[in-house]
Parts: sequence; C-alpha cells; structure tokens
Amino acid sequence: MRYDPLVERRSSVVPAIVLGAMAIGGVLSLTTMLSAHPNLDMMPTAKIAPTSRWADRPITQAGFVMEVAEFTKAPPEYLAEIQPTTGNLRDTLILGDDRRFIRLTIQRQSTTPPQGTTAAQIATTKPADFYVEMVRRSADAGLSITHAGQPQIVESRFGKMEIADINLSGPQGALTCAGVRMGQYAPQFAISGMMCGMTLPLNLEKIACLTDRLELKDSDDADLIDIFTNADQTTVCKSPRIKPVKMPVAELVPTPAAPVVKVKKKKKA
Repeated sequence: MRYDPLVERRSSVVPAIVLGAMAIGGVLSLTTMLSAHPNLDMMPTAKIAPTSRWADRPITQAGFVMEVAEFTKAPPEYLAEIQPTTGNLRDTLILGDDRRFIRLTIQRQSTTPPQGTTAAQIATTKPADFYVEMVRRSADAGLSITHAGQPQIVESRFGKMEIADINLSGPQGALTCAGVRMGQYAPQFAISGMMCGMTLPLNLEKIACLTDRLELKDSDDADLIDIFTNADQTTVCKSPRIKPVKMPVAELVPTPAAPVVKVKKKKKA
C-alpha cells in the first residue's frame, strides 16, 4: 500500500479535535459550578481528624531523668502528654543533638480511665509489634524508617529488652540508630524509643546500660515507685548503678587529722 502523507495528517488531527472539545467542555462545566456557588469559599468542608490522639499535659517538673555524659551537647527536652479518651500518660525524654541523641518514650496505662471509656479503647493501649512500635516512635520524631533489623533480647534492670539496628531518614540526613523497647511491666509501664549516632555492629550491653540510667524523679504513682525501687541492676554493666544513701547528720563525724611528727636533726660532730 502506498504511503499517503495527507491521510496520516488527517488521522492525527481527529484525536486532537476530540481532546480539545473535551477540554472546552470541562471548562464550561467548571464555569457553571462556580456561577451556581459564587461564595464557594464559604461552603462547608469535611473536618480532618487529628493525626495524634495525644494532648499536652501540664507538669511542674520532669517526671523522669537520665544522665548520660555522651549525650549532653544540647539541653534535654521533655514532653508530657495525656490520651483524653483513656487517661493514659506518655512522657518523652530527649537528650543530645539532631544527629546523636537518645529519645525514650515512657507510656503508662491509667488505673482510673475516664467515665465512658470503652473496652475497645483500652485494647488499643496493648503493646504493638516491635516494628510497628518503632514506626510510631520514628514518626513522633519526624523521621522515617528505611531499614529495620531483627530485634535481639538482652536483660536490663527493667526486665527483658528488645534491641534492633534501624536506619532512619529525616531533615538531618541518614541516621544509624538502635531501636529499643522494654515491656515487661506493660501496659502499666513501658519504654520504647531510639538511640542514634551508633556504630555497627551494635553493642547490646552498652545500650542496656544506657537505658538503666533512667530514673524516676517526680511521681505520686505508688506502683511506678515500686517498679523503680525494686528494679534490679543489670549484671552486664561494668559500672553498676549505685543508689545514693543519705546518712543522718549525727553520723557524719569528721575524720581527725593525722598527728604531725617532728623529725629532729642530728647535730654535727
């Protein structure tokens, strides 16, 4: 069959005409809608549900403290929140800078949930899968997970602790971190979070020792006080945490000064 350029040109023009007609029809439809609703900005829109179920909780001082010399480049941050639907509490302790930091979240289930709390709402407070927990903690920090290893188990003063290497991505770039979770006392008391700026392979014993430095500073929760009072010191730490003992003033007896011994010089013969 002989090639006819005129026929090809006509066949390409037809689809263009059809598309042009459809575009004109779309513009006319939009114009009609706008004329029917001159105050389109005032039309009601659907409300977007909040992304977080937690609200700020007023406090007078931080409930938990952690002293780690390796993460003291910046002043520590502390977030206190409450879940209005259940009364559960969440405290987040942040040490370090934007690339090398510790971020631990302590969650506690309320013993007196608000009136009207359903069983389904209480069920949402149960511990989630380790990976899901790390996704939540990363999202709280404005980060995303690009890799997560298999968690390993190590003993800590708060019981068994899950640790896994995780890679995070955020405005500060790529981060090499350790994801941690301790849930032996959950849901009454659970800890999860991340330690970033780590080197691979992870030193599990060092990470466990760092989390052992978490201390309770201010609380009227008797169960929580018992957990910290009775928490055993992990045996993997080379420098065990020793609880300070305050001695009564009467027992602080000053040590007497050692007597001064005078040496007589021999007379020359």
